[in-house]
Amino acid sequence: MYDIIDLNSRKVAELRDIAKELNIARTDKLKKQELVYAILDEQALTTSAKAKADGDDGDKKESSK
Repeated sequence: MYDIIDLNSRKVAELRDIAKELNIARTDKLKKQELVYAILDEQALTTSAKAKADGDDGDKKESSK
């Protein structure tokens, strides 16, 4: 998982490679900062979707005693 500091230190070509790995479309027209935020957004969505799939959506069932 990448953070904003790590992404900002990378070259545009590296960011495009990362975006491609994350299946982000149309990265060839994006500027560096747009790529950084697209990668961060995709990571957030992927992490959120994975947490929901794992059942970690915050809903707790009350146990009956």
